[in-house]
Amino acid sequence: MNNLFVALICLTVLILTFSVANSEANVKTRIVSTDAGATEILLTLGLGDSIVGVDVTSTIPEGLKPAVVGYHRNLSAEGLMSLKPTNVFGSEHIGPKEAVDALKQAKTQMLLQPTASNPSELISNIRGISSSLGLSAESLIQQVHESEESLSKMAESTQPKKIVFLLYLEGRGMQQAGKGTTGDALITLLNSQNQADFSNYRAVAPEALLAMQPDVILVASESPDAPDALLQQNPILFHTPAGKASKVLFVDARSIVSGISLSAMKEALRLSRQLSN
Repeated sequence: MNNLFVALICLTVLILTFSVANSEANVKTRIVSTDAGATEILLTLGLGDSIVGVDVTSTIPEGLKPAVVGYHRNLSAEGLMSLKPTNVFGSEHIGPKEAVDALKQAKTQMLLQPTASNPSELISNIRGISSSLGLSAESLIQQVHESEESLSKMAESTQPKKIVFLLYLEGRGMQQAGKGTTGDALITLLNSQNQADFSNYRAVAPEALLAMQPDVILVASESPDAPDALLQQNPILFHTPAGKASKVLFVDARSIVSGISLSAMKEALRLSRQLSN
């Protein structure tokens, strides 16, 4: 009888343990990413199916259809909570305060990170995201290290360039990247000199660009044809060293929307190869 009683207790414990484990397994991770860089990291880690919401700056591959929660600085608390997120990722710029407070009150796990301005900070953000989800990201981190090493090697074989970085979006004219911008950080990755002597972005006239005599003009836009359009609208730029050497180059604006991201590193490698030719 005692043996039968012990056996029944053991069986009951096993059933309860299995039920709890099965219940925990059924609690699906539901991720909202309010930052393009964070979204990119999550997708690269293979978590696309767990993303239920993204901000308007995030690029999502075909086949995935998460809800769009708006711009990361102006999120709706109701919209976020309706997605029942278990995890929210974003930058320190997430807002407004009411939306953040609602997530905290719901005890949603949040990870808000600084915008990366260099590869080391990008790696720190990758570690933060992967650790919060109990994942390893060492292979991805190694890729960033390898990209950084490749950029360093290419920089050794080329002279630093005088570079102007322009944000050139339809209907907005030319905005030159100054110190502290992602454009400036990209120029640093290319081991070159930003010709701007100011901070943030500022409207710039073509005559001012001519006076700078840049070796390279980087044109950040949504269209690969932007450099040609820029030169056609501002033929004076043909007289810069960049114009004469055909070094007016396209930068995918989506790659720099959230600082030095995985795609920004890829753009830096592509540009570095072009500059070394």
